[in-house]
Amino acid sequence: MESKCWRSIGVWGDLSCPQLATEIHCRNCSVYSQGGRALLERLEPEGYTAEWTALMALPRTQPEKGPEGNHHQSSAVRDRLSLTIFRLQQEWMALPASVFDQVVSPSPVHSMPHYHNPLLRGIVNVHGQILPCVSIHALLGITASVSTEPVGALALSSTQHFTTTDLLSPDVSSPNISSSNASSPNISSPNISSPNISSSNVLSPRLAPPRFSPKGQAGDQQQGGYPRLVVIKQQRESWAFEVDELYGLQACQESDLRQAPALTHQALASFTKATFAWKDQNVSYLEAQQLFSVLRQRAL
Repeated sequence: MESKCWRSIGVWGDLSCPQLATEIHCRNCSVYSQGGRALLERLEPEGYTAEWTALMALPRTQPEKGPEGNHHQSSAVRDRLSLTIFRLQQEWMALPASVFDQVVSPSPVHSMPHYHNPLLRGIVNVHGQILPCVSIHALLGITASVSTEPVGALALSSTQHFTTTDLLSPDVSSPNISSSNASSPNISSPNISSPNISSSNVLSPRLAPPRFSPKGQAGDQQQGGYPRLVVIKQQRESWAFEVDELYGLQACQESDLRQAPALTHQALASFTKATFAWKDQNVSYLEAQQLFSVLRQRAL
């Protein structure tokens, strides 16, 4: 692998690769697949077998134990946190990566009859498993971004403007009915102008490459990310909820955490364990145990 393009122009680079328009992610590209195959099928270097043979022949030793009987680990490894960062509107948040079970595209949420709870949106099918779907926006006091456009619908160019009158009341000429031809009225055909839609004005959400921008406006797919349905799980308890953007995993040291400042949303402040700086943003580290406990009490 002479050139690892995925690190320079791919999703781990500046996102300038033209193949991202169709492949969406480098892992779907044949170049990335060939790079992985070449890594696994490469010839072993000289002395590789002898080095590992000598290493495996050494007597096995017990790891050192600390003062409390635990195996010794460096403070950097012991204090490292693995977090998953996501966004709700303008607020960036994080939860321990261990509580995330699945991340999928948004699915239809089915409301439950004769049951009204602003926190519990309904039930959702995630890979054949029926799970309760809650509104984390409502729980944390954040206004949710509502999108009524169905998945796969055509998105018109921003230069094409329509008003409510244009859509609901097309220009239909009055029927010309006289006494002489009352039996067969001459009704002219409606003059309905069709919008000028070209291939460049059609945006497919499945083909558009994800563009990450921590400072992007919430709900803006051109500047921010795409909504995702995430499933968090603790023991046998699972909850599904939608986020406006999911960044992914992020390693963080406990020393990087600082006390949570006064937040705009009082409900969010009650769930915030600490905050940390990330990509010029202030991320709220949420208390997972409290989140599960409140969902159990208020959503059911």
